[in-house]
Amino acid sequence: MRCAGSSGTDCRLAHSTFQKPNVTIHTRMRTRALWRVLFVLSALYFIARGPLRAIHDSGDFLVGFSAARCWLHGDNPYSPGDLAVNAQAAGLDVGAAYFAEHPSLYPPPGLAILSPLALLPWTLAKAIWIAALFALSWWSIATFAQMAKEWALPVACFLFIFAHLHTGISLGQPSVLVCGLIFLSLFTQQPYIAGLLLGLAVTLKPQLGIGFLLLAALQQQYRKLIAACALGL
Repeated sequence: MRCAGSSGTDCRLAHSTFQKPNVTIHTRMRTRALWRVLFVLSALYFIARGPLRAIHDSGDFLVGFSAARCWLHGDNPYSPGDLAVNAQAAGLDVGAAYFAEHPSLYPPPGLAILSPLALLPWTLAKAIWIAALFALSWWSIATFAQMAKEWALPVACFLFIFAHLHTGISLGQPSVLVCGLIFLSLFTQQPYIAGLLLGLAVTLKPQLGIGFLLLAALQQQYRKLIAACALGL
């Protein structure tokens, strides 16, 4: 670019001013493209470390599944012997020693929530459960990332590689479902739907959800609180 009638310094300044916006735009485009690649890689990593590992694991869900079967059949859902009998009836090769090391700690209302899955064969119930954990986790990650606006891709990448999350999915851990329900209840605008989500979380894991019932009361979200308590009852 030539600068007619100007000094050499003025010409260089004009040239650098003209070039700077283009350099900034190109840098941003390259950075965004890099984050998109990292997003795809982290999502694949999340799938491999979470749902795919769950095919050969899901031990935490096994306890809840067996306890719900005990509840359905009138057996003691906290007895290792009864848990083993019901697990074996569902086609699982586990004994009482396993449940002595991994006891059932779910409250009876949580077993009622899990009971529809306990009516199914183990392989089908496990597939539905893992799919639910995966879908809810993905939904929560997308919701949280959108809140970060221009930082959406980095935030999503961080959450996808967060070990506690995909390890929880691989184990079939109900805490993953409960935390997802609590998160969504905080950002659901319809108070009754938010209350049902929170009530479901409290029913499954009271120790995780009870604080958010108190939060709803402190924020005077009474319709949400009523819906949550109604579901628990």
